[in-house]
Amino acid sequence: MSDLIVRNTKTSRFLQCRRLYELREDGWRPRDHDENLVIGSAVHAGLAHWRVTGQREEAFVKAFHEIPEDMDQDTTDSVFLILTEYFEKYADDIVVYIATETTFFVDLIPGVRFRVQTDGLIEKDGKIWIQETKTVGTEPGTFWKRYEMDRQSTGFLWGTRKHFEMPIHGVLVDAIFKPNNKNPITKFDRRYITPSEALVSTWLSDMAGIAREIVRAREE
Repeated sequence: MSDLIVRNTKTSRFLQCRRLYELREDGWRPRDHDENLVIGSAVHAGLAHWRVTGQREEAFVKAFHEIPEDMDQDTTDSVFLILTEYFEKYADDIVVYIATETTFFVDLIPGVRFRVQTDGLIEKDGKIWIQETKTVGTEPGTFWKRYEMDRQSTGFLWGTRKHFEMPIHGVLVDAIFKPNNKNPITKFDRRYITPSEALVSTWLSDMAGIAREIVRAREE
């Protein structure tokens, strides 16, 4: 039997609702073309290209390619606006890329591997950081209260350190708060998340326990 692959979203889903976990494992997916997901994917694709090449026009092409043809023009306009404003805000950002967007797997417990997908590994201000971009619809206060202790940042730090065998300092998070009817202006906020070693150790212990529980559930 091949190794079980787990990631933060999968284990969270398992803890919240085992039936939903089973459905997703069987191939069920929520409805396609959710506008929020489309905007997030398109912006992500555009930024990934721009950060490496510095080519804005090509970045727009990459982004628009992620938008399904049946989406309305407002979706494309939102992606264009977000990318344009991001390019202007971080045009002078000095970053050295050690690795671009990448996915890899790290042994968690025997027979179970942890999946890590990062937007990049960078050197900035003399330190090495994981780079993550989040396109969200909430307000900054609500988002950061949740994310600063988020399992994803802690797990990605553990997995990336183990995979690259490098002294990675933490996670640089670019949060993009999408415009909406209440707040028509795109907001940007950048924070450096540095989980303590105790928090990383606690995450590892918890994740290993959840992985064992998933293995037992699969065997049943």
